[in-house]
Amino acid sequence: AGERIGLYYTCVNSYLQADELAYILNNSESRVLITSTDKLEVARQALEQAPQVECVLVVGGGGQQDETVYDYAATVSGYSTTPVDEEQLGTSMLYSSGTTGRPKGILRPLPDNKPEQQLPIFSFLDQLWSYRDDMVYLSPAPLYHSAPQAATGLTIRRGGTVIVMERFDAEQYLDLIAQHQVTHTQLVPTMFSRMLK
Repeated sequence: AGERIGLYYTCVNSYLQADELAYILNNSESRVLITSTDKLEVARQALEQAPQVECVLVVGGGGQQDETVYDYAATVSGYSTTPVDEEQLGTSMLYSSGTTGRPKGILRPLPDNKPEQQLPIFSFLDQLWSYRDDMVYLSPAPLYHSAPQAATGLTIRRGGTVIVMERFDAEQYLDLIAQHQVTHTQLVPTMFSRMLK
């Protein structure tokens, strides 16, 4: 949704502690946080340090919890699925790994495109990876990294199916390929070499 209405969106590591999450919420100037019921307690703790966040949408939640925390499904069900009149392409705000201190936000200018006008880099990757409408993409890597996030976004744009693993497990990975008839995936070479052992 953020990509179709000209917003920046930031995927974060689901294993962040409250102070780490608060840092990214503040640094990215986020006003909305989407989380899960499993991570809600960490999110609540982070919000104590991130007062600019106006709304928390909880996936798998059980209804509105207070004036800031809302059930995702119930909240979005009240809105039209028709695209807004003035669609504008948004983009992700990625973060560096923070190996030299705190993670650094990488803020690129918002593209001057309509969402149906793909950026040239994504057109190149779309052709390189032979994406197609009926594809099934399996992401064994977290979406706060640029490559899995780009691959997932391209799949969704094509109308394909995305499966995201909570964490990498070689046996589960192979089971998911068979179960969902996966057509596309992306592995880091060291990850693949561990699978072969």
